[in-house]
Amino acid sequence: MNRKINEEQVNDIVKMYLSGISCYEIAREFNVTHIPIRNALLKRGIELRHPTGIKSKFTNEDVMKLYKKGQSIGEIAKVAGVKERAIWNRLKKMGVEFPRGGKRKYNINEDYFNTWSYEMAYILGFIFTDGCLSNNKRSFSISQKEDYILVEIAKCLGMPVECVKKTKHNGKNYYHLTISSVEMCRSLCWHGLIPNKSLTISFPYIQKRYIGAFLRGVIDGNGWVDKNSYRVVIYTGSHSFAEGLNKVLQNLNFNSRIRRSIKGLYSVTISQKENVRMLADLIYEKKGGLYLKRKYLLFNRTYS
Repeated sequence: MNRKINEEQVNDIVKMYLSGISCYEIAREFNVTHIPIRNALLKRGIELRHPTGIKSKFTNEDVMKLYKKGQSIGEIAKVAGVKERAIWNRLKKMGVEFPRGGKRKYNINEDYFNTWSYEMAYILGFIFTDGCLSNNKRSFSISQKEDYILVEIAKCLGMPVECVKKTKHNGKNYYHLTISSVEMCRSLCWHGLIPNKSLTISFPYIQKRYIGAFLRGVIDGNGWVDKNSYRVVIYTGSHSFAEGLNKVLQNLNFNSRIRRSIKGLYSVTISQKENVRMLADLIYEKKGGLYLKRKYLLFNRTYS
């Protein structure tokens, strides 16, 4: 059961762990024990959370007693010092049946990715480059150094801003948004999103009018802008995605090219200030409030 975990999977494991998912839950996603998950995180220098919860403080009987008294899963989890999913799993193992599609804490727009819009295209591009779909295709997460962009994405999806969580690593703040929705994940898979996507994901079909918004999401998710605005580089581990992206850019008359690093990472580059300015005009035409400010400011230098 302790099969070897590759580097691409480790990247997804780190994102999942930093978003608040436990080693045991991640292990179930990858069909391994928690030991290789723990070792992979330690090798990356991730400070592990100390496990606390019902195993050390609450017995099954304690949890069931509180549940029968009418306390919610959230209330029990707070008392036990664990996540709601841990209480849910424990109750389910004890034979408690939960109705499918139970009422959510908030009204999420589960059909969001079924209808094209400039906002949807941006978020789709962001997820394709900086998101993580769980192996069971029931949830996905996004991580960023800036909280405001995740807050804007959460609002678009119909989620409260409190869903954006903060963690700290090596003295720096990171922010995470995790969405649990089978319907949303099914829609994302229809667009081409896959678990463990880093090396194999393909460039999706995007309606022509929304390509600028999608590219803005891709660049915000995993792009680099030269401080002098002479070059924009988009990174990916997938050759298929790089080729698809490069073809789209060339069809839009950009002088893009693909390169592969020694480590196997692909980069799609647009160079020369005039081309970078053309790209800025395309991707920020319908930006609304969905864009990373630091990259927008770098693009703005092309006009000076």
